[in-house]
Amino acid sequence: MKQFTIKQLFHLLETDESFKTISKTDNKRLYLDKCNWFISAILRSNTQIEDERLLQNINSKTLKTILGDRYYKDIIKSLQNLDLIYVNNRYSVNRFSKSYLLTEKAFKIGIITDSIHSERFRNTLKNYFKKRYEEINKNPLIKKILTNTIKLFLTDNAPKYLAKILPTVTAEKPISNLELLDLWLSSINDFTLSRYDAYFSSFRLINQINNPFEIFNLPIFFEPSISKTGRVFHLVASAPKLIRKSFLTKAREEIYEIDMSSAQPSLLMLEWLGSLKLKQLRTEQNEEATLCLNLVLNGEIYSHITKNSSFLSQMEYSKMKQSILTTLNDKIRPTKLYRELFILFPNFMKWIDNIKENEGYKQVSFIGQSAEAKIFVSVYNELPSDMFSLIIHDCIITTNENTDLVKTLLIKKVKEIYQNVLSKNSDLDRLFKVEKVSEIITYN
Repeated sequence: MKQFTIKQLFHLLETDESFKTISKTDNKRLYLDKCNWFISAILRSNTQIEDERLLQNINSKTLKTILGDRYYKDIIKSLQNLDLIYVNNRYSVNRFSKSYLLTEKAFKIGIITDSIHSERFRNTLKNYFKKRYEEINKNPLIKKILTNTIKLFLTDNAPKYLAKILPTVTAEKPISNLELLDLWLSSINDFTLSRYDAYFSSFRLINQINNPFEIFNLPIFFEPSISKTGRVFHLVASAPKLIRKSFLTKAREEIYEIDMSSAQPSLLMLEWLGSLKLKQLRTEQNEEATLCLNLVLNGEIYSHITKNSSFLSQMEYSKMKQSILTTLNDKIRPTKLYRELFILFPNFMKWIDNIKENEGYKQVSFIGQSAEAKIFVSVYNELPSDMFSLIIHDCIITTNENTDLVKTLLIKKVKEIYQNVLSKNSDLDRLFKVEKVSEIITYN
């Protein structure tokens, strides 16, 4: 059982006034363990985003359960006094809790994993984990996700993400593992390296797990949850992509993903097309509907927008994609991209704007994510229980031999849901892509 911590945290705590008042060694160890749990809680809340310097809400009820009614404020105050955490004291009863983040100082010192030092705290966590596991395991979908998560094996492939992160390491200039180690040691206080080093070490512990309950012991683990849209949030879905590429199965099989091309725009367009009258869609009079349907079927939405947008034509792909999604899901803003999208898809954009004006702008992303869940969660539930698979929002990962089955079921589900838009003979082969996730590399 391990937790995240700050390097030399015990010695840092020795300068804290609250910690100084603790006389017994066992109680000092308990205090350290509780500090480490709180640090871990902040990091666990951050695994699904790229920047850990964002505020994270942590429920006070959970803090009291784990850290104790009397002591949880002291723990937070100690870490705050050491300038290791920032506390946003704003909260709203029954709406959102106080929020926290690790400071730049904490990441510069370095994030590492540490064993639990107090048997009392170990027992506290065991009892808490047992209750939570029994509760969430009642849900068949979450049970399936936990069962498949422990089938993963993370290779010792740190050079893979170091080569991506460090600007001095390029594909044209391969370097030895020893040189990579030197770069790592010289840059270990860097925010990004500290983050990936901590995450990688934590995810590697999956290799030793053969029981779903034991996954609670991972420093990075957070409980899977199902949002109102039906989307499932869980450990592997939130893993940084560079780390996910280092995964195999425990049987040492490479992992592949089956995902939907331009998923959110495709689903929103299908929803719009589904709102049209059938005769409108089937006639050539509605040129925009015909265009959108063809773009969806051919997986060409992003490429079509880019070719016809002076604003996006020179933009890097991930930024281009994010710009389009932001424009679709954000409040109505007359930006250059918004105007270009309106010229390209006037009726589709009018439908989007009408939703924003009448139901609120957040309803657009709700519609897209709900449609996504209807497809992917439904198919995931249908997959054989003994087959390795995990759902990651708009894709399903599995082994190569199972990709055809998953893709066939996804196509069937889309045709079933959008039967008023698609015919039985519609070719959806290009709507779903099969790509290898595992990128295991070696350096000579």
